[in-house]
Amino acid sequence: MKKKPLILSSILLITGLFSCSSPASQCKQLASVTQSYQTLRDGFKADIESAQVAASGAENLAEVQDAAAQYTAAVDTVTSQLDEMIQDLSGLNISDSQLDEYRESYVINLTDSQNALSRAGEAMVSVRDAESEEALRKVFNQYQTEGNQAYDDILTLGASEAALVEQVNEYCGQAVE
Repeated sequence: MKKKPLILSSILLITGLFSCSSPASQCKQLASVTQSYQTLRDGFKADIESAQVAASGAENLAEVQDAAAQYTAAVDTVTSQLDEMIQDLSGLNISDSQLDEYRESYVINLTDSQNALSRAGEAMVSVRDAESEEALRKVFNQYQTEGNQAYDDILTLGASEAALVEQVNEYCGQAVE
């Protein structure tokens, strides 16, 4: 008759293992990936500010091109890192349907952010590759228009992301209780 306690403890162990995959555990998985975005964003912001300082002090075409090269390198780095985050998020094993929806929304937001940053970077390439000051003047307005649109898109996506993070935090707070 010792099999009953063994069966009962096996059931409890299996239940315990599944509870490790509970919404609370899945929230932690999602949070660990999404929190890395803040670090990524902070690093990108510092790189962009450095490029802007260089651009604002530029006195000739070569210095403008150097600043533009810094900017495009920062964009290339962050878009690559976003790609890794998107893959990490997509690879999470989330069985909770609400968390899965949040994850998918986050993936869409990051993909759209990545696309907006890529557009801003592509616009800056024309500045970086200008062969003369006259060519720079010709492409600068186009860069400004495209860069401003990308920046507006990034601000909108940032607001959407903040709302999404708030929803996830609220949901995960309830899942832990």
